[in-house]
Amino acid sequence: MTPPLRVVGTPIGNLGDISPRAVEVLGAAEVIACEDTRRTGKLLSHLGIGRPQLVVLNDHTEGQVAQHLVGRVREGKAVVLVSDAGMPGVSDPGHLLVRSVLDAGLRVEVVPGPSAVLVALVASGLPTDRFIFEGFVPRKGAERSRRLRAVAEADRTTVVFEAPHRIARTLGELAQVAEPTRRVVIARELTKMHEEIWRTTLGEAAAVATMAEPRGEHVVVLDAAPEVGIDDALLRSELEALISGGSTRRDAVDVVAGRYGVARRRVYGLALTSAAVTHRPAPTIEVLGIGNALVDVLSQEADETVERLGMTKGAMDLVDEPRMAEVYDAMGPGTEVSGGSAANTMAGIASLGGVCHYIGRVRDDQLGRVFVHDIRSLGVGYSTAPAEDGPATGCCLILVTPDAQRTMNTFLGASALLSADEIDTSVVEAAGLVFLEGYLFDRPEAQAAFEQAALVAHEAGRKVSLTLSDLFCVERHRAAFRRLVAGPVDVLFANEAEILGLYEVPDVDAAIEAVRRDCPLSVITRSERGAVVVTADEVVSVPAFPVDEVVDTTGAGDQFAAGFLFGLSRGEPFRRCAELGALAAAEVISHLGPRPHVSLAELVARESETDDL
Repeated sequence: MTPPLRVVGTPIGNLGDISPRAVEVLGAAEVIACEDTRRTGKLLSHLGIGRPQLVVLNDHTEGQVAQHLVGRVREGKAVVLVSDAGMPGVSDPGHLLVRSVLDAGLRVEVVPGPSAVLVALVASGLPTDRFIFEGFVPRKGAERSRRLRAVAEADRTTVVFEAPHRIARTLGELAQVAEPTRRVVIARELTKMHEEIWRTTLGEAAAVATMAEPRGEHVVVLDAAPEVGIDDALLRSELEALISGGSTRRDAVDVVAGRYGVARRRVYGLALTSAAVTHRPAPTIEVLGIGNALVDVLSQEADETVERLGMTKGAMDLVDEPRMAEVYDAMGPGTEVSGGSAANTMAGIASLGGVCHYIGRVRDDQLGRVFVHDIRSLGVGYSTAPAEDGPATGCCLILVTPDAQRTMNTFLGASALLSADEIDTSVVEAAGLVFLEGYLFDRPEAQAAFEQAALVAHEAGRKVSLTLSDLFCVERHRAAFRRLVAGPVDVLFANEAEILGLYEVPDVDAAIEAVRRDCPLSVITRSERGAVVVTADEVVSVPAFPVDEVVDTTGAGDQFAAGFLFGLSRGEPFRRCAELGALAAAEVISHLGPRPHVSLAELVARESETDDL
C-alpha cells in the first residue's frame, strides 16, 4: 500500500513538546515539505536526525510544489509536511497540499502536535465548550472591518492571531466595535521561557498596547459578546413576519438570533409560541423514541467475573465483534430480550397505556427479526426497514452483580449506522414529543439523524427530549451535548453523575444552576434519593418509590423516563410526572431485566386507589 502524506505538528516554542511518534516519522522521512529549511534543519539537528530532502512549501510556493509532492507520495516516498511551529494548515501553509493528495486518491495521516490556538484557549480561563478560530484578520479594507465586527459580535469565545506590529491597531479597533469591558486574554511566547499570558479587559488591553513595542506573534482570546437587552415582543414580531413570508421556523430563528445577537435558545422558545406556527394538527403519537436497536443478553455474575474480564463495574463499554464474542463466552446462563435504552423507554410507555413509536436500525438477520417481533408485540409502533447488508444486529451483554449494579458491553452493529435518511419525517411530525438516546450519538450518521429529527419536530411544533444515557457518553461528546441542551432540546434527562460531568461542576446545586439557564425542563435522577425536576422558575424534588429488594438496576433510568414522558404527554404536573417515573423505575429494579414484568398501567391504578383511601 502506498504510504500516506504525513502531517506532523511541531513545537511552538519548547522543543521538549515534540512527541516520540513525531520524532519517529521525521526520522523515517525521505522528503520533508517545510516553510523554512533553516528552521526545520535546526529542529532535525536538535533531534539528531540527518537531513533528508527539504522542499520549501510556503504561501508563495505551495501552488507550485503541491503536485510535485503528490507525485512523490504516489511513488511511495515517505513524504512529511511540517510548518515552522504548530500544526500545518492552521494559519500556516499545507491545506492545498493536503487537498491535492486527497483529490489524487491518496491517504493523509496526521501526527498531532502543539497548537497555539488550543494552548491559548485553555490557558485563557474563558469558556471552551464552543469557540471560533479566526486566524489572522485581513490587514485593511472592508473585509477587515467586517471580520472585526464579526469577532466583536460572536456569541462564543473567539481566538485571533496577530503580528506584533499590528496588535495595538487590532485591539484598538476591536475596542471601538465591542464593549471595552469585555474580557480578553493576550498570549505571546507560548511554551517558551518568557511566556506571557495577560488577562484583562479589551479597553485596557487596547490602551496598554499603544505604550510599548510588542514582540512576537500574539494570540488574542476574546470572551463571547453579552446578550443585548431586546424585548421579546420585537423578536416575536420579527419571527412571525419571516415565517408568514415563507421562511421555515429554523431559518427564521437563525435570522432573528443573528440579527439581534441573542441566544438561539431564547428565540426558539418564542418561535414555539408564535401565532404564525401554532396552528398544527394534534399529534397522533404521544412519544417517539430514537435510539440503538439492540438485543439484550443479561446474566447474574460474581464481582470476580467482572474483574477478570477487565471491566469497569457499573459502566458501559463499546466493544467490537471479537470482544463481544469473548465476553459472551465467559457469561453464564442468561436471558435474551430485545432492548436498547430508548426502546426500553417506549416499552414502558406502552405498558402505561401510552401511544408510542420507535425508530432504530437492525439488520435483516435472526436477531433483527427477534427485535422487530418483540417490540411490536409490546404495542410499540415500528416501521424502520431492516438493513440488507452491513454489520449484524447489535447486542448488549449485561453482567448483573449481587449488588444489582450492571456492567454493560455493547456491540452496536447495525444500530449505530442509523442515518438521517432513515428518519421517517411523517412519524416525527405525528409525535407530540421526540425522545433521543445519548448512546446513539457516537457516529456522524447518527448525529445527522438527531439533527434531522429535531429539525422536523420543531418545524411541526413538537418537543424534543434527550437522555444523556451514560457518563462516558458525556465525556466523549460533552461539547456537542452542551450545544444540544442549549439548542433544540426542550426536555433533558440525566442522572447525577451525568449532569455533573456535562457541566464539570462539583455538586448538584451548581449543576441545577447551569442547566436551568440552558434547558426549559430538566430531570435529574439520583437513585435512592429520588429525582429533581428543574425549570427556570422552580426546583421540584420527588422521593424514590419504595421497593422491597433491589435486584437489578438495568433500565431504571429508561423506565423513569417512560413514566415522566407518559405523564408529560398527558399534561400532568411535573411533580406527578416524576412520581410516575419513580413508580416505573421501582418496578423494573425489583427483577432482572430492563422492561416491566407487570402492567405499569395497573400499578398506577392501584397506587391511585391506595392514595384515595
